[in-house]
Amino acid sequence: LIAVWHPLQNGQGAPMLELPAFPGNPDPDAPVGVSVGLVLDASSILAKNRRGELQLLAAPHDRIADDSTTDQLLSPGYYQFVVVAEGGELVYDWDICPSFDDWVPPADIPLRWRGGEDAWTPPRQYCISDSDSSAAVKGEDGACVVTRSTVGLQSCRMVPESALDWWEENWGAIRKYGGNPTTEFNSPRNMIAMRYDLDQQSRDTGLFVFAPYAGRIVSVFLVATGGELAYQYHMTEVEFPTRVRRAYVFLRFAWTVLK
Repeated sequence: LIAVWHPLQNGQGAPMLELPAFPGNPDPDAPVGVSVGLVLDASSILAKNRRGELQLLAAPHDRIADDSTTDQLLSPGYYQFVVVAEGGELVYDWDICPSFDDWVPPADIPLRWRGGEDAWTPPRQYCISDSDSSAAVKGEDGACVVTRSTVGLQSCRMVPESALDWWEENWGAIRKYGGNPTTEFNSPRNMIAMRYDLDQQSRDTGLFVFAPYAGRIVSVFLVATGGELAYQYHMTEVEFPTRVRRAYVFLRFAWTVLK
């Protein structure tokens, strides 16, 4: 496990963030870990978008990683997340965001989450009904973006339907990401094709997330019950549609972390 505590917990109680560190495959020599960037981004979301560094949980709390090392793998172990203020001082006393409903999206998503989407949207193609959007997504993707399976395919929202109230409350912030929140929630800009069982497990248990790693989008499994799926698809590149707004992938990541 990779476990991250709030510094004021002093290692007591449950960690604020806990991730299984799957290997990329069953090979005993396969690298094991989760990207530093993912752990830092998840911790930052829990810290209400304040950036920081990872330190060893045990004294003297050596610094292990910060935003300069996002593409490295973080090994299994116990860590604490310390906020770094603009002046560089370390902040140990900070509030944890309790839920996605309480989370306010940042003015700008982290730089490494940007890029890879279409520069423009055809004016008519994505302003269509929900059912038409679903059919368009399955037709355009042709297969599950994770497994490449064509069986049991359905369209799945990045920002899920259960978060519609949150979406509407944060309309102004989402609009700054370059899209139109009024039309894009139910459009292919917020949808991908995925195998039904993967989508269901993702929504129910937070099975996996999509995240940037070394300039690519990869699937990262977050739940220990991932088993064989994790052996096959953990930290593997995903053929991610360029029509999907990358900010919405980040919002889905935040939704899963806070879930």
